[in-house]
Amino acid sequence: MVAAAPELIAESMYGRALYLSTISHLEQWPATLAEPRPYFVLLLMLDASKFTDEQVRAFADKIAAQGVGYVYAWGPDADRVHFIFDLALYVDNDDLRREAEENDTIILTSSDENEDLDDAIYFGVFHAHPDDYYYAPEGWNPLLAIVVGSPDWADQVRRRFLDTEALSEDVLAREPPPRKFADLRRWWQRRRVKRTLRRARKRWGLDL
Repeated sequence: MVAAAPELIAESMYGRALYLSTISHLEQWPATLAEPRPYFVLLLMLDASKFTDEQVRAFADKIAAQGVGYVYAWGPDADRVHFIFDLALYVDNDDLRREAEENDTIILTSSDENEDLDDAIYFGVFHAHPDDYYYAPEGWNPLLAIVVGSPDWADQVRRRFLDTEALSEDVLAREPPPRKFADLRRWWQRRRVKRTLRRARKRWGLDL
């Protein structure tokens, strides 16, 4: 089975191009990619517990060569995917490491294992941006959502991409930002940091 080529679904309410591709297995991802162009933001949604380190690494190597500017992994065992992408992007990739050192930059990576799917889509659409070096001069870098092995997730992503204003309203209505935070992005980042700390306390028994 050949992977579905990324499909341009819509533009966000702020003009970000939103692409979606669905695959059954990581090995289906092609070695070359026509669209979106570098440097795209990757929203990767999968149950990574079904894949070995080697399978995730082979996929990450392809994505690294295709011009990714930001990687956000979501779903069970996503933190392991996050770590493997860090290895693929810098530990064993001499070209990317040299570029990062010469330009004082980095390809950002993050992950969420327990975040609600709508929250993950919202973060990808509105708040996932590459470092300045990889930032698109014309504005928003395109977002590529890759859904692995879940038609239901893919349907939800497609529906939300088609109406990002409704997505924003629904997510923020569940947990509206405090009035003292005029900057919504700063509030959202603090919210995500708090969730990460809660997960760390629970998993590692840390006193943070």
